[in-house]
Amino acid sequence: MINVKLSKDFDTFHIDFSGHAGYSKKGTDMVCAAVSATVFNFLIYVDHIKDIKFLKKEIIPEKPRCYAIFKITKEIEQFNIIYDYFVFSMNLLKKNNPDHITLNIIDKNPIDL
Repeated sequence: MINVKLSKDFDTFHIDFSGHAGYSKKGTDMVCAAVSATVFNFLIYVDHIKDIKFLKKEIIPEKPRCYAIFKITKEIEQFNIIYDYFVFSMNLLKKNNPDHITLNIIDKNPIDL
């Protein structure tokens, strides 16, 4: 089971995902590949936005686990669009693979930045 946790607290965001989907054997699991691609593409994109600062970023392939904390230093419409798309994508992956993905989204500030 892949566990994905997303937390938004005003201008600080936390992403934590870990585990293996168990859809098929390691190295051939398309559910793991889809989640990994979605998370890593989001983090790569965020890393290129100049007004976002990563406070922590850690990838541990042998666990497998990825953890990131980043802070937005000013309002960025570009980020809101990509974050909404990321949440939409993760929800869609979970909906299509409910036995292989858990998704926990905590929004401590439901008002957009």
